[in-house]
Amino acid sequence: RPPLCAEALVRETCALLDLAAGDAVTPSVVQELFSATEASVEAFWRAAGLSAAASCADLCGNTTALLKSLGRHLPRTSDTGCYASGGDVSCDLDLAPEAIQAMAASSSDFPFSEGKSHQHHNEGIDRDAPVPAFAYSVEEVA
Repeated sequence: RPPLCAEALVRETCALLDLAAGDAVTPSVVQELFSATEASVEAFWRAAGLSAAASCADLCGNTTALLKSLGRHLPRTSDTGCYASGGDVSCDLDLAPEAIQAMAASSSDFPFSEGKSHQHHNEGIDRDAPVPAFAYSVEEVA
């Protein structure tokens, strides 16, 4: 598994966000992607020390540096998560797609709802994969 912010991982993620490798990421792009307020994204941008138009690599690197400076736990590699148990934090939870599918298939704590599908705009993603029961489209909520 590649480390967080590895060049290939950043390039792939940038592409998934419809940003070419050399494209700049601006606060307005992040605001739209996360449906965040302008004020919250601007505050994050300042805290992370990002230029007005940052590269995907700078966005990743500065974000992880900010989180670490705030005492947040981060895994060393992608597809890995952190969890707290008995007051201790471990960052060894396998979050690779195959592991998540296995957890979902074997756990009643990870319910799936029949008939609901992921709504992705990216190629190569299984558009018919089941969605957790707690995820709804805008049309279903309205």
